[in-house]
This record gives sequence, C-alpha cells and structure tokens, in this order.
Amino acid sequence: MQIDAPPTGEDQAETVDWEALIPEGDPDQRSLNADPNWSDFYYFHVAGSALHPRDSSVNWTTDGSGGCAVLSSGDTSVVFNVHLDIPNGARIDYLRLYYYDTSANDSYSWITRYNNTGSLTDLTTVKSTGTAGYGTTLSALLGHIVDSTNFSYLLNWRPYQLGQTMRLCGFRVAYRLP
Repeated sequence: MQIDAPPTGEDQAETVDWEALIPEGDPDQRSLNADPNWSDFYYFHVAGSALHPRDSSVNWTTDGSGGCAVLSSGDTSVVFNVHLDIPNGARIDYLRLYYYDTSANDSYSWITRYNNTGSLTDLTTVKSTGTAGYGTTLSALLGHIVDSTNFSYLLNWRPYQLGQTMRLCGFRVAYRLP
C-alpha cells in the first residue's frame, strides 16, 4: 500500500463549502424532524483518508488536502472501510456521503453490520452521482438501533474508478440517543 499525502492541508487547491451543497431542509440537519423520544442529532464524521482498502494489492493516495481518498492503482471494485463507532442503543438515521466525482462511474458507500461469526447485513447504501465534481448524497431514513453488544459496524466505499476523478472526501452519520 502506498500513501502519498502532503503533511498539512496547505497544498489544498480549493476550499469546498459542503454546507452549500446540502439542500436546505434535508432531514439530517439538527432540529429538523425532532422525535420527542430521541435526542437531537449527533454526528459521526470521518474523512475519506481514514478508510483503508481491504485488499493490500491496491494503491491509494489522497487529494491535495489529505482528506479525500483516491484509488491510484489496482482493482476498482476494492472496498475501503473503517469502524463506525456509534454508542450502543443509539438510533442511526442517515448516512451522508461527501465526494468528488467527474468520472462516468458512480462510487458506492454503505453501512455494514457484522455478527460474531462473520455474517453481515448491509443497512443502507448511497452513491456518488453525476459528473459535476464535489457533491453529497443522503440515504433514506434508516432508523436502525445500534446493538454493539452483538454486532460491529463498518462504513464502506467502493470507488469503481481509478484516479483523481473519483474521491471519497468523507462520511457523516446522523444518529440520535434515547
């Protein structure tokens, strides 16, 4: 595995206003769709560069900021993942994907729940869409109650594209506490 990243974000070519890309009134925003039995939203954020490929035969790098992951060589169907650390008993409501996509392909992201014998369930999926560059995609309402006693949770990304035209910039998981 090869990682080529600048030591700081000083080399970042542009600043992205992610909030401007989120449509006003999207349901994963704080103080919207409040449920009296649950808290307001808490968020688990992770940068794309925090994910690592499950296959050591691929190479990856980051963009100029060091935050977005890029598959630089190898199988484009490789899965990158990272542990999703949400409190036991919390309710996961939404997965938001932050990406850069100017390729003809879409990347896919999802949350997977594993039990202690290796069986899995994919809970929700989102994808990068279009070729406009920076974007964000929100999952449908999930409403999944976390059971970290019996399961572990992972965030996954499959790029389906080599190079800087497809970048995973990050995830935001919106969850509520009882």
